[in-house]
This record gives sequence, C-alpha cells and structure tokens, in this order.
Amino acid sequence: KAVLASWSSVFSSMFYHDTVENNSCIVDFPDVESKGLESFLEFVYTGEIGEVDEETALSMLFMSDEYQARSLTEMSSKFLTSVLS
Repeated sequence: KAVLASWSSVFSSMFYHDTVENNSCIVDFPDVESKGLESFLEFVYTGEIGEVDEETALSMLFMSDEYQARSLTEMSSKFLTSVLS
C-alpha cells in the first residue's frame, strides 16, 4: 500500500481514508489488461519500464492518467510518441 500511495495520490486516498479498497484490502482494475497492470506495478516498484509493446504502453498510459502517476504518464507518452513517429 505504501509504495502505491507514494506514487499516486489516488492510491493514497484509497488506502489512507475510509474507502472500500482500504477496508477490504482489494483494488479492482476492471478496465485494465493484465500486462498493463503488471508493467504499471513494475514501474511503481522499480522506477523503470521493461520491454513493452504499444498496447501495453497504451494501457499503462491509461492507468497512469487514471491513478495520477505522473512520472509514468510522461514515460508512457514519450514511448508511444517515439513508436508512432
């Protein structure tokens, strides 16, 4: 919880206030593909993005925007821009 909360104000709010996620210790990611979630968590824990394809980078961009992980938003955007250029 602490690591996610340190990267994201959304996770911080979820985990440190009276929310369903905090009370149940479960966070659902209904609109996120598993590769995107795995890469998002890898970035949060290591500060790096491993090898990802365009679809996974797009999923990470969506997650980083949704959960306000600004560093990852920037990195995902740069990656997608370089791939599409």
